[in-house]
Amino acid sequence: MGKYKDKKRRKKIKEHLVFNKKMFLAPESETSMSAIHAKIRKDGTAELRLSDCNGTIRWLNDLNDLDQVREMLTKIDSATSMLLAFRDQVKIKLP
Repeated sequence: MGKYKDKKRRKKIKEHLVFNKKMFLAPESETSMSAIHAKIRKDGTAELRLSDCNGTIRWLNDLNDLDQVREMLTKIDSATSMLLAFRDQVKIKLP
């Protein structure tokens, strides 16, 4: 018998691969502590956390819900697009 999210509904929870990766964004920096932490828990909760010494942004979505899967992908794709555009502008400053 599998695990159930809600005993009343008896909806079986989907099992997910566990993903848990952390990375310092500027590991050689002596003035900044920036990191990214991405994880998917067995219960299907996806969490992406961006942190620096001033604060944290945390995105949470339930991968058991197709709309939330789409939402998480939209967040990731939108952020990636903006970061690449911003990167191009920063790169212009190089001699």
